[in-house]
Parts: sequence; structure tokens; C-alpha cells
Amino acid sequence: MRTVLVLLALVAVLTAKVIRMETKKTESLRAKMIKKGTYHDFLQKMNLARANSPMVLATGSQSFIDYYDDFYETKKFSIEYGSGSCKGHLATDVLGFGGLTVQVVPPMQNVLSQLDQPLFTVWFDRKLNIPMGDTAGLVTYGALDSVNCDSTVNYVPLSSETYWQFSIQAFSIGSITDSRTQQAISDTGTSWIGMSTSDLSGVISQTGAGYYIGADYDFYYVPCSKMYSLPDLLFMINNFNYNFSSVEYVLDLGLNDGNCAITFFAMDFGGFGPSYVLGDTWIRQYCNIYHIGNKAIGFAKASRFICLD
Repeated sequence: MRTVLVLLALVAVLTAKVIRMETKKTESLRAKMIKKGTYHDFLQKMNLARANSPMVLATGSQSFIDYYDDFYETKKFSIEYGSGSCKGHLATDVLGFGGLTVQVVPPMQNVLSQLDQPLFTVWFDRKLNIPMGDTAGLVTYGALDSVNCDSTVNYVPLSSETYWQFSIQAFSIGSITDSRTQQAISDTGTSWIGMSTSDLSGVISQTGAGYYIGADYDFYYVPCSKMYSLPDLLFMINNFNYNFSSVEYVLDLGLNDGNCAITFFAMDFGGFGPSYVLGDTWIRQYCNIYHIGNKAIGFAKASRFICLD
């Protein structure tokens, strides 16, 4: 009987068309370093890296190997991010048999035929006080997350397939509005929201945010008591207004001085990159649906957020 049950479970997995994978919540890297007293040293290293490179999002380098001046190939790569770096080898898989070769495609492209729909949904929860390791999100492959996300999805065509990039028609907070059409990318790997210096100045003026002198923390802050009372942010995307409240963008990092961070940072690519990087602050408010088949990204209101325990 046990063998039969195992086989049935295996068949169920192999024939599944929708896969759900929970994510675990951990304390933010900033909060951990602040508690340990190592954040100042970390900032000094990062400031030195920024001084040597104008890129804020990421920089990378790849060397070429010369084979008899006949062809050139990359093996190794090195990427420097704002919060760390990685090095390794770049490789592609080619399957060979009987004198034939088949290029191996990336995993997500390869799995599409096994899913109900060629998309995946990312939902992040918002918990003001949480135990470490608690479930705080879900990635759903092949379907919309109908439990945690509203059924109404507004899709936006991608303006570039290099990233999940799309156009934003306007950004506003309080009495400040930037109505220029600009480019943005959705990035689950970025914790906060990146924007131009001019837009960040508007955020500061409307929230009354301060900045820690001496770069002890290297971010803007407001009193934690204002978490629920600051102006809403608004992004207009594909003629639809996306609002989210200050409880989403004011974050308690455990500074123990009555202040909380506002989750925005300045990034300027000089017209050669996106004007906004919409990270976890954005995704917590709106589920992101990455539609690979239609080359579009969709947004749906997160139907469950702001958990107090």
C-alpha cells in the first residue's frame, strides 16, 4: 500500500500543471548589520565601490579568450552589486547524440510546455513583526495566485526583453508629480524602489524625510509614528493608477531611535537605463505576474497584506 501511495504521489508531481513554491522571510540584511554594529564598515566598502563605478544597480566584466585569432570566447565572469559581488564561469549546455547537437534552453523556457499557462506569479506578504523563517510569500508557476492576488490583472507590454521592463506614464506623491513617460523594471532582487535624484527629492519634500549625517546608515528616515500618515505614492502605468500607502514604504529596521527608513534610493543612469527599479516595496502591494508567452508583465492588487503578527 505504501508503495502504491508513493507512486501515486510521484505521478501527481509529474503531471502537475501549476506549481507553488513558498518563500521564507528573514530579517533584512540592513537590520542584521545595524544590530551587529557592522553596517558602518559595510557602507564604507560600498561607497568605495560606488566611487570606482557609476553604476548603481550592477556592474559586470567578462574577459575574452583568444583561440588563434580565429574565435573568441568568454569563460569567466565577475559582477559587482550594490550589496555584494559574485564570480564564476559562464557556460552553455549543448546536448549531443548520433552526430546531432541540441542547444539547451534556460530552465523557465524549457518548463513552459509543462505549465497550464506560460507565466509565473510573485506575491510577497507584509508583516510588521515576524518570527524568522516564517512563510512570507509565494511563487506560483503556471497560474495566477488566486488566493493572495486579486483576480483583476492589468497587463503591460514589455518595452524591452532584456529586463522585465515597461513604460511608466507618471509618478506622484502629495503635490509632486512627474508626468514624463519613463522606463521601469520589476526586480524581485531589489528590496526598495530606485528612482532619479529629482523624484527622490520630491519624496523627501513631501514626507519631510531626514538623512543620517555622517552616512552612518546611508538612507532617508522619518519618525516611525508617521508610518500610517504620510502621502500615498502613485504610479500611472498603461493608463491605470497604482496607489500604495506609507505603511508600505516606511520600514522599521530596529534603529531604536524612534526613526524608520523610507524605502527609496537614488539611481541615475544618465538616460542609458531605466528611471525606476520597482523592488519588493512595490511587489508587496501589487502581485507581479510575469507572462513569458505574451511578453508582458501584469499587476494585481495583493489581497492579503499588513499582518501585525
